[in-house]
Amino acid sequence: MQTVAELLEDRLKTLLASEREALKEGDFQKLAALLSEKEEIVELLANNHPDSDALKALKQDAARNEALLEAASRGIASVRDRIKMLRDGGPPLKTYTADGRAHSIANQSSRTYRKA
Repeated sequence: MQTVAELLEDRLKTLLASEREALKEGDFQKLAALLSEKEEIVELLANNHPDSDALKALKQDAARNEALLEAASRGIASVRDRIKMLRDGGPPLKTYTADGRAHSIANQSSRTYRKA
């Protein structure tokens, strides 16, 4: 028969695997739902003296998920910056005049204005 700590270790391992799949799939709603359960299990596990070998394995799983989460966060920030740049018209276009001098053409905003 498993101890309470072993049951919690198994549950947390399963939960971390679910979290990893959600990260790979980009399912942020599922991640949010898993968070409160993960916090609860970690708190219970801390009070039940878990095995140090099991903790090392759980720590590795959590570190792997953390790396995926950081990558997802960087990806989201990159997309947000790209959308902002496209919405704002992007950087000015640099061209040269017939006599070879540099000339910048400021991009117009992509907003559409309608007359009444």
